[in-house]
Amino acid sequence: MMHRVLTLWLGRSGQLRLCKGDEMVRLRLLGNVASVGVLTAALLVGVFVSPASACSCAIESEAEQYQRADHVFTGTVRQKTVERGHKADPFDDLHRYAVRVHEVHKGGVLRHVNVITTVQSAMCGIELTKGAQYLIFAFGDSSDRRVETNLCSGTRLVSQSPGLIRSEGGACHVSS
Repeated sequence: MMHRVLTLWLGRSGQLRLCKGDEMVRLRLLGNVASVGVLTAALLVGVFVSPASACSCAIESEAEQYQRADHVFTGTVRQKTVERGHKADPFDDLHRYAVRVHEVHKGGVLRHVNVITTVQSAMCGIELTKGAQYLIFAFGDSSDRRVETNLCSGTRLVSQSPGLIRSEGGACHVSS
């Protein structure tokens, strides 16, 4: 039994041509080229796409949040700034809220304190509004005038009624 010899050459147009080729050979060649393209795309996606993260909060009453917090106080947000972290990691940027403290319910914070939270809500960062008054549940040593809070801590507007923190599809919500 004789086998056909397949010869590849570049024609005048510069295109790859199959001589004395079989249609199956042509399809195999196209299939191999397509496979290499798909594999290359999959590797690029695997290398350049970072994993997703989402905030997930335990269900707690405000009394439980109070017990867990180091500091609980009311205060007005006076200023908001962003503390940039490492350029290669956008998830380490922080919001620093300068807060004027009105009343301390637990812990020991000074009259003016910086409340720190991550910028990313997917990492439980909380967005506070300048000029608004909050009941803040915070953590950490306040001797450096810095305390931390997050979306799951219980921090809320003073005008908002207390509620349970519940997780829904990776995002935290307050329900009354």
